[in-house]
Amino acid sequence: MLSSFPTPNSPFDAHAEQWDSSPVRGERARTVASEIMRRLPSGGHWLDIGSGTGLLGLALSSHADHVSLGDTSQGMLEVAHRNIADAGLNDRMDALFCDAEQWVSEVPSQEYDVIVSLMALHHMKDQRSVTRALVDRVRPGGWVALADMDADDGSYHADGDIVPAHHGTERALVEQLLHECGCQNILVSTVMTISKSGRDYPVFLATAQVARR
Repeated sequence: MLSSFPTPNSPFDAHAEQWDSSPVRGERARTVASEIMRRLPSGGHWLDIGSGTGLLGLALSSHADHVSLGDTSQGMLEVAHRNIADAGLNDRMDALFCDAEQWVSEVPSQEYDVIVSLMALHHMKDQRSVTRALVDRVRPGGWVALADMDADDGSYHADGDIVPAHHGTERALVEQLLHECGCQNILVSTVMTISKSGRDYPVFLATAQVARR
């Protein structure tokens, strides 16, 4: 569901203006984007779901014909619009409200050549249904590229005021769902490790090609 009317009062709104100041988030986006571009062909219309301020989408912009940033936070989208304008990419990028969890109950619509996400799945209550919904919205022969933290004991988010739906994501579940959706060329691997408070948190990337019909 894409719209110009975001849901108000997202817990991420209060963090939007300072979001990009974290060097860890910038490095994470660049690292994941680099691996996505290594694995996936260029061109087409890409959607970055749970895009936040657009760090991942902006890093991927040279690899796509058009990148749409989708998020449910008004504050994040406002910063994303500024980031797009500052990069001079208004003709090749846009940012709109996009709720992947709402897609679960809607009739699938194949609109995108590639859907990507970074650190978004662990904020989705029904990870199974959302993963299937994302695949359903990719044109046959297109790709999904889903990056997230491995499941942990809750320590990663213990010091923050944003409570995720899950403490990370089980990579085995994502791989299983991609197989069940009939995807091909599935590759799931660790792309980086986040170090925080003396602990390491692996980040995986799952890429898969949507079957041609």
